[in-house]
Amino acid sequence: MRKYILPTFLLTLMLSFNMTAQCLEDNNEQLPAELIESIEDFPFCSDLSTIPSGGLCDCPAGSLVVGYEGWAGAFWGDDVLSEFSLICRALNSDGTLGDVTTVTCSNGDEQTVTAIPAIEATPGSAMVGAQTNIGCGLDGIVGYELPVADIIAMNPNNGATPMPIIGGTGGTANPVQFVPDGQVIIGMEVFTDSTKNDIAAGVSWHYAEIVGCITSISENITDEIIIHPNPFDSYIMINGLEGENEVKLFDVKGKEIMNVVTNENKLDLAHLEAGVYILNIRLKDNLLVRKIVKR
Repeated sequence: MRKYILPTFLLTLMLSFNMTAQCLEDNNEQLPAELIESIEDFPFCSDLSTIPSGGLCDCPAGSLVVGYEGWAGAFWGDDVLSEFSLICRALNSDGTLGDVTTVTCSNGDEQTVTAIPAIEATPGSAMVGAQTNIGCGLDGIVGYELPVADIIAMNPNNGATPMPIIGGTGGTANPVQFVPDGQVIIGMEVFTDSTKNDIAAGVSWHYAEIVGCITSISENITDEIIIHPNPFDSYIMINGLEGENEVKLFDVKGKEIMNVVTNENKLDLAHLEAGVYILNIRLKDNLLVRKIVKR
């Protein structure tokens, strides 16, 4: 009987102490900056030879980006962004997002003609990429969202869904930028054009790894699937599986250790070093993610 109780006890204990624990690891990584055209590139646009950085504008520690808001109607046109800010939510250690949103500092500093209401990702999702339109100004931004459960499961970020645009579609449409799989946008480096009232002049997305979170898309499947023993020595049993299922195993840094499709209930893990691992089991339209410990 103990083998059925122990996993639940460990999970409950972990969640009770770590519901708001930090499970974002910031390695100070950013995507390449996308900037407006300088005087060197196109003299008509700006009097600046280089576009200066205004530093990082990040979500609070432990939070990630879920949307944006701003102002349009800058010097270059009614739809061109003059400033924009990011909307953040706290990431809980069970993979859920907090109820309270936080707005970052702004990229650009010119509240002009039209206020753009907050645009937020689907509940439970976060930004993993963006596409910009840039010319003489930062015309528009389209964020790309992915469910947090899929990010934790290391599903490809290039399968993300576009969000509504902020700003317009003028300028040059740049390719979509995605952060690495298993990571999420947590802020941005800001750039401004001081020759045009400090309007937004570019962006570089700051991102972080999601590590150590535990989540499941469906609460109903948690009672049906029993994983034991946990901690384990050489193998685990997964009771409740039906047919073939995709099983993935990651270390706490998000590195994939194993990826198999199996109809077996016994998983031989004797080759693993002692430590903590994240087990993902794809069950038709559901994803079960659990922490397991090798002794």
